[in-house]
Amino acid sequence: SEFTYSIPLTAGQKFIRLYFYPTTYPGFDDPYNKAFFSVKAGPYTLLKNFSALLHAQGQVTLIKEFCVNVDGSQRLNLTFTPSPDISDSFAFINGIEVVSMPTNLYYTAGSEDEVPFLGQAEGRSYSLENNTALEIVYRLNVGGSQILPERDTGMFRSWSNDDDYLTIANPSALPVNTTVNLTFSTIPSFSAPREVYVTARTMGQNKTENDKYNLTWEFPVDSGFNYYVRLHFCEFQIEVTKQGDRVFEIFLANLTAETQADVITWSTGNGFPVYRDYVVAIGRNGNQKQQNLSVALHPASAWRTLYSDAILNGLEIFKLSNGVDLSGPNPDPILLSPPGNSPPESTKSNNTSKTIIGIVVGVIASLVVLSLICFLIFRRKRRVKDSGSNDGASWWSQFSFTTKTTKSTKSTKSRGSSLPSDLCRYFSLAEIKGATNNFDSVFIIGVGGFGNVYKGFIDGG
Repeated sequence: SEFTYSIPLTAGQKFIRLYFYPTTYPGFDDPYNKAFFSVKAGPYTLLKNFSALLHAQGQVTLIKEFCVNVDGSQRLNLTFTPSPDISDSFAFINGIEVVSMPTNLYYTAGSEDEVPFLGQAEGRSYSLENNTALEIVYRLNVGGSQILPERDTGMFRSWSNDDDYLTIANPSALPVNTTVNLTFSTIPSFSAPREVYVTARTMGQNKTENDKYNLTWEFPVDSGFNYYVRLHFCEFQIEVTKQGDRVFEIFLANLTAETQADVITWSTGNGFPVYRDYVVAIGRNGNQKQQNLSVALHPASAWRTLYSDAILNGLEIFKLSNGVDLSGPNPDPILLSPPGNSPPESTKSNNTSKTIIGIVVGVIASLVVLSLICFLIFRRKRRVKDSGSNDGASWWSQFSFTTKTTKSTKSTKSRGSSLPSDLCRYFSLAEIKGATNNFDSVFIIGVGGFGNVYKGFIDGG
């Protein structure tokens, strides 16, 4: 059924982060085919017919981040609606985070802050007003390491490194200057963490090689949307101090964004961070769900620049809503064994032999362990009583955690008093039923000599 969180907030622009852990949950049948749903934030459709499992693309967890404006007279209503096209579909959410952002950090304050709209009529710009919703699709610390949310500038943004998206770099250089004194005069100091501006990726010092290629990143994005691209820059290398030292060209989605990009000119000096914003349209191309949005840098003509090089410190890419709609398609499922890549027959035979040997050894080991357990049980003549109740021993969320002290206390209560406290733990039948959701078949991980083998979760995981 549909459910809504109604969150009272002060007016202003907000980050909304939705946390998903796509896994099997007790009481919900066939989650891989049933967990399809929509999410709305006020009037905005953030997700539609959404599958967290498909979007996670093999990752254990998934975070979706959005930006919306909350009016002064409103609460933020987050509504989750199971897909009406799938019988017995359901919606789920593991965490919700709402963080206020500084006014106009990403939105435009007025006509003077409008963003260049590439590929449109000459001089046309784009105004990111409060009636636009944004989804962050990429946020990178270019040339540096990952920056965790607690190391952000108070807005708990996560910054990834750029290695997975770099497609052409022959070779690139990774300069760093952790001792530079940054001066924020052109942009606010909370625009990005300091680490973004003291690391970078450049093309290097080989002028001949640099002239032959574009330093390029590729980002898969949903077709049929406009995208807001923010490029972060800071000149911190001691050689680059004045206008004309490093001038380069910038291309976004194969469109020219800048022909004479000069960070010193934009920022007024070495050690002065700055960013530049652009909007680019990624139209539909047949039935393609996604297309690549490229970011490419190339040195300007030799007569324009002292160093034939280019630099980039950080990058953010946002998807912009079409009216009130931000929803995109689900990715195609990942194939564990792509068709046509079958191993040779000899390899298959070897793998089969290894599998059979592994199964035999596993069964023998299981029987030896089980025999030893039975021997100990009969020797000590211990009997396990079923308490008849599973109160307090039912399903524990995989997100739960418990301290060692708590776990030790619980364990001691369930052990036989004649056994040393660190030897073994007795589980009542009620505890085992609770841990396996009454021996639910989804928890079967194999079959042994005495029947099914289950996994279970108890004492907080």
